[in-house]
Amino acid sequence: MKNYVLAILYCILSVVCIPLSASAQTPSYSLVDKNVILYADSTLLVPLFTLPSTYFVKVLQEDEEFYKVSYLDVVGYVKTDDVNTVDYVPLNKFPANVTAKVYNDGNTVTVRSSPSHLKDNVCAKLNNGATVTFYGPRKGTEQISSLGDEWYYVKDGDGNFGYVYNLYADVPVFPENDYTASEKVQSASVSVSASVLPGNGTILIIALCVPISILLILALKTVRPRSQ
Repeated sequence: MKNYVLAILYCILSVVCIPLSASAQTPSYSLVDKNVILYADSTLLVPLFTLPSTYFVKVLQEDEEFYKVSYLDVVGYVKTDDVNTVDYVPLNKFPANVTAKVYNDGNTVTVRSSPSHLKDNVCAKLNNGATVTFYGPRKGTEQISSLGDEWYYVKDGDGNFGYVYNLYADVPVFPENDYTASEKVQSASVSVSASVLPGNGTILIIALCVPISILLILALKTVRPRSQ
């Protein structure tokens, strides 16, 4: 009898509490304002590129002055004042099209580790017409005065990250995002609204799981083996 009671209570705990716990740990996202820079480290001194406005970054770690975040497959840091954390999981987190092509009149295109053509910083050579992933622009040296000082942060097919001067890349223009659209967050057995905050989710878990745990303890105490 004791074993049957324990088995039933264990099943209830597994079915009710575990899915709720997973749902309560909804990832946090922050909305990007205009001209927000993604930095390479927490010193906020080395910019990587400018993030597209009206899209999102996923928050990995919070600090008073910065958030450690991820954008697509790049991890970096943003100033806390530059983004607005939302209480929902956005439907359109990142731009749909981040594909760009590089051209150089049939010649190879140089990818550099920093946005400057004055340094020995070549990290890759791409064939004319190669496809790259485009993340965002960054200011650098002015290679041609009429084209300005804008470089593009990209990743090539071999996984090399770096910068290409704007003359040599045809990058997509990111449309304004519908940042109010949200995903519906559901677990296998219990539906939980995406607007439920982590704190409220924790209270709900405690409210449901604690009574079951008490019943489990009582079962252990009250169901005693027969005397010899």
